[in-house]
Amino acid sequence: MKFNDKKLADNTQGVWIVNVDGQDWTKALEKARKQLEKSLEIPGFRKGKAPKSEVAKHLTTDKVYNEAFKELVSPAFTFALEQKSKLEPMTAPTPSLTKVTADEAEITFTFDLRPEVKLGQYKGLGLAADKLEVKNEEIEDILKDYQNRFAMEVPKESGAKIADHDVVTFDFKGFVDEQPFDGGEAADYKLEIGSNQFVPGFEEQMIGLSVGPDQKIKVTFPTNYPGNLSGKDATFVLNIKEIAQKELPEIDDELAKDVNLPNIDSLEKLKSHIEDDIKKQKTNAIKNKHVDEVLTKVIENSEIDIPSSAIKKEAKQLKKELEQQLQQQGGMTLKDYKKARGMSESDIEKELEVDAKSRLQSYLVTSEIIAQEPVLGEVDDEEVEAKLQELATQFGIAADQIRGILPTEQLKNEIKNEKLISFLFDNNQK
Repeated sequence: MKFNDKKLADNTQGVWIVNVDGQDWTKALEKARKQLEKSLEIPGFRKGKAPKSEVAKHLTTDKVYNEAFKELVSPAFTFALEQKSKLEPMTAPTPSLTKVTADEAEITFTFDLRPEVKLGQYKGLGLAADKLEVKNEEIEDILKDYQNRFAMEVPKESGAKIADHDVVTFDFKGFVDEQPFDGGEAADYKLEIGSNQFVPGFEEQMIGLSVGPDQKIKVTFPTNYPGNLSGKDATFVLNIKEIAQKELPEIDDELAKDVNLPNIDSLEKLKSHIEDDIKKQKTNAIKNKHVDEVLTKVIENSEIDIPSSAIKKEAKQLKKELEQQLQQQGGMTLKDYKKARGMSESDIEKELEVDAKSRLQSYLVTSEIIAQEPVLGEVDDEEVEAKLQELATQFGIAADQIRGILPTEQLKNEIKNEKLISFLFDNNQK
């Protein structure tokens, strides 16, 4: 393979050019031809069993070239990376077959060039960070969560009515315009009244009802409800089967033991453990918020000229991520999201482009800071091992199990990110 690189005319994009010839190209063509012959479907013959005369009629030179190109993209890209070109991509290179003959092929990788960054001040900015404070109420709230977790559910007597915080087992079926709708029906559903799992008004109307069938309540779906139920009136028919009252355990040493945390056998130790956890979470939140403010200031003080093509490409990626996130959050589509926020397609695109530019600016600035402070990009085996042990303790599993789940490179990137955040936080406080 042979390598060349160059900037394109507008100086915002570059290309890596890999020429494949000789045995590399001959082998790729032969492998491509054999694969195509195996997969070729010709009427009257079993797959891969047609005579060569018939195969020749269907297997065109272009098909072989394209198949060979697919086979060569990965090794050609690896070869290009090994050449350590001075032209650095900022976006993922796009491969294309730019020249091809029986003797050689030219694969071109096109990418947005990493722009030069004139880094502004990134130390000594003197920005105020939030103060760490843990309130007793926060510890009490978590103790109440543990208390609820170990609560007993005691069925109420016959004729009893539903009250707030009762646990009710019931069947329900929903109707809109007297017609049942998808997802509006369930049997033996268990609900704690006041948990706000249902649409507004549903649980409130259950208060005062007793065990029995054919009990109706009416609600209106919120205007931002996903799907075609938005803003519609609905009637639910309930068959209430059981009403149970929650009996909470005392918040004492026995509860602390029930929580079953290592070395926690008293209420005081549990409180201390909860306080430490809250401090860790708040410290991370304070650091992340402060570093976001620092990076915003650094970006303002830096000169970064990002190509519009790179911003548009990043915005497309953000759009895909948004669609996946919405799907995971209950099957909402981008159309539902636009409707709920009162936004047009154009509004979404503009918002995504702003976010894309911000993400690219942060990436470029942090990369440049690491280049200026090389120690932030260095991670040794001891640091990786310490991170494994930390995660093992956090999740209560063996370090070797974590090692099997998370690739070493991912762990190293996480450690680098933590180093960068600590560095920016420590060097930019008032």
